[in-house]
Amino acid sequence: MKIGVDYALSMAPASPEAGALFSRMTSPPDAARKTVIATLIDALKRAGIWKKLDCLYIMAAHSAQAARLNWVADRYNLTAVANPAFTVDRGYAGDGIAAYLNTNFTPATAAGARYANGNAHVGVWSFTPESIPGVTELGGFEGSLSRRTTLACRNGGSALMRINLNGTVSSISLGGADAAAHLVLTTPNTSSFSGFRNGALLGTGTYPAPGDVPPVPLYLLATNVNNIAAAECSPRQLGVAHIGASLAAQEVSHFHAALSAYLVSVGALQ
Repeated sequence: MKIGVDYALSMAPASPEAGALFSRMTSPPDAARKTVIATLIDALKRAGIWKKLDCLYIMAAHSAQAARLNWVADRYNLTAVANPAFTVDRGYAGDGIAAYLNTNFTPATAAGARYANGNAHVGVWSFTPESIPGVTELGGFEGSLSRRTTLACRNGGSALMRINLNGTVSSISLGGADAAAHLVLTTPNTSSFSGFRNGALLGTGTYPAPGDVPPVPLYLLATNVNNIAAAECSPRQLGVAHIGASLAAQEVSHFHAALSAYLVSVGALQ
């Protein structure tokens, strides 16, 4: 792991949130990695993003166990199903057949959830650039396709995104051909949404019909179909995923910058 200049100069004591996270890692991070982790958490706190998060998964981690932890709190940790492949400092990849990660986060029933109807966001950072039709990197919905949230990094030439939409609505297609990117979909109300790629706005849209939050746990590298099956399993490699309340455009930009600095420091980005 290489340490960037900004991180090397930031040697302040870890915040309580960072300390709590370190204590949950069965393979303790070394001092340099602790600095990288603490600096990311502090950056998110300063930007007002940390308090909006239900889940933050930094899968580009030093161990498979650390990669499955929810950084926000000791709840909604990831469960690996059918052996998704872990690579140190890169994250988890699916097999396109059956492998996925269960967030164990059910938006409709999670106590105190920041993610809500009319106030929600989801995001992933994929390291796989190719277009892969028919797969989803984050998702869950009822069997009737209602109360649906899904994010597909690239299907054809566009990212396909839904957030709290009902089954009568087809995918929202937002431009951006390269799927090796940080994608965020956010909704600040029940009538509009915005999609971002690497901190920049991809496009906006409006809800053509009322929707609601998914009543099933959201999956990574697949979509949860009414708790019956994992569908649209993805072979992509994911380094980061996050779920929570709506983010303003400036917050998305700050989030992307903070994550980029972390990923550069661990060698996942140049």
